[in-house]
Amino acid sequence: MIIKIANGTNSIVGYLVVFILWFLNGVVGIYEISQGFLLLDLIPLLKIVIGEIFILITGFALLYLLARHKFIGMSNTLPAILYMVFCLGISVSEGFMEHQISIFMLLLVSERLVSLHNSTRNYLKVFGIGLLLGGLIVISPSLIGLLFIYLIGLALVTTFGWRDFIIPLFGIGSIFLFFFVKIYLLDLEIGGFNFNFSYPKFSLGFNVHKILVMGILIFEFLFLVKLFAVIEKKNIKSRIHYWIWIWASIFLFISFLFFQQEFENEKLILFLALPMSIFSIEFFISIKRVFVRELAFVILLVLSICLRLS
Repeated sequence: MIIKIANGTNSIVGYLVVFILWFLNGVVGIYEISQGFLLLDLIPLLKIVIGEIFILITGFALLYLLARHKFIGMSNTLPAILYMVFCLGISVSEGFMEHQISIFMLLLVSERLVSLHNSTRNYLKVFGIGLLLGGLIVISPSLIGLLFIYLIGLALVTTFGWRDFIIPLFGIGSIFLFFFVKIYLLDLEIGGFNFNFSYPKFSLGFNVHKILVMGILIFEFLFLVKLFAVIEKKNIKSRIHYWIWIWASIFLFISFLFFQQEFENEKLILFLALPMSIFSIEFFISIKRVFVRELAFVILLVLSICLRLS
């Protein structure tokens, strides 16, 4: 039923589903942080509210940008619904607000890269991509693996020249220069800029939490398998879009393996939620039987909710 609504012509109902899932996520998030502090302490509460607002903004922006480039129909709300489902599985933790802002900026980077298709000498937009990437890294230093996603994106969308390589670096450098000059002039401590390099440590033991994570990863694997089965049948612009997000997923995975203090699979799922919600379009379209489609969605929803409660 949900998948039918998401792909139907009545987009209002689809947006209502998105809002309900988002509201549920926000209520659970506020409940989680209320266990560790008094609600009179407004700073943690404000960060959670801002983070939840960016979840909703990202979901709606995703639909708008996909429809704008004609990757989905105007009434298709499936990517946003799947994004909300993935976010339901992520517990509120330190850096929640920053991570949500970074996800939104990553979406903007992808859209800017796709919009360069068939354009020439659009140096201002290329510089803007560098600014977005620089801001993304300053906000979430553990995502430094995404720093060179623009190289892949530019190689896919346009004829690659030396200016295309240099100009984004000026954008990235401008953000870092502004950030550290501000820290120096205001004599501030760099408390939130935590950059780490470590080898991932995995444990072979199994518990309910790890089984639930594995279940969600199986869904993500199925999304990728189906995508690779159809990607070469798409038009050039759609292939470019998918490949940008495939490489973004790879760089995100590398970032979470090597550039954070501890491997946090929940946060990895959070960041992969955006590309996976895009990849899921092909997966659910390929399932012809309505019952199987709805069952797959319900299983993913239940896995996410159980992961949040575990």
